[in-house]
Amino acid sequence: MEYPRRLRSGRRRSIGLREHVLSLVTSIVTASVFAAFGVHYAYYQCWYSWARLRAHLAVFGYFVLAGGGGGLLGWLVAVLSKAQPTTSLAVNGVLYGAGGALALRADFRPRQHQATPADAAVAASLLARGLVWTENALDEMSRRGAQAWLQDLDDDALIEEAYSVSAHIAQRRSVPQRTREASLSLLVPAMEKVRQGGGARVEGRAHLVTFCASYLIAEHLAKRPASTRARADRKAR
Repeated sequence: MEYPRRLRSGRRRSIGLREHVLSLVTSIVTASVFAAFGVHYAYYQCWYSWARLRAHLAVFGYFVLAGGGGGLLGWLVAVLSKAQPTTSLAVNGVLYGAGGALALRADFRPRQHQATPADAAVAASLLARGLVWTENALDEMSRRGAQAWLQDLDDDALIEEAYSVSAHIAQRRSVPQRTREASLSLLVPAMEKVRQGGGARVEGRAHLVTFCASYLIAEHLAKRPASTRARADRKAR
């Protein structure tokens, strides 16, 4: 009778392991979906426009942190607290993943009166910092790509981009007028220096490249297709 009893016990452990794996996978998939829709589409467009291959690698790292980390965090908290919201493993996994994804977007602090949740809160905080670091890295890579692209433009094309940036600034009604005027006051003199030529041209180009690159990435604006075609046409001549 001992052998069948051990066999039944092994089967129960096997079933329990499969249940945990199913809920964990569902939790990670759910957290990944939350991560994908948690970032504005304009951000993806900007990063891929300026950073190319580096953006693919960084975004992959972002999903590893947000999807894998968030899903694992939500599942781990539920398992340690023995939470069973429903009788469905798939639904539980979705709830775990949603909870983990939301936890990464919150500012958690460890609490001494609850040891295990405190540890989970620290993990959430560390993962959230990792997500912020990844987003900042994507912005920095994009800024450098935009700066290199702007530096390669001739004077006319660079001024064209500056006009595009100034138009975007002027249309931002949500920004106070003084702020818009201050930004435009930095662009117009620099464009005039580029037109003057000589030593003033070098200074004007440096100001335009730096300002436009910083503004394009701060606002997460993608590279304009019209400018790309115009640049190609000028190189072909």
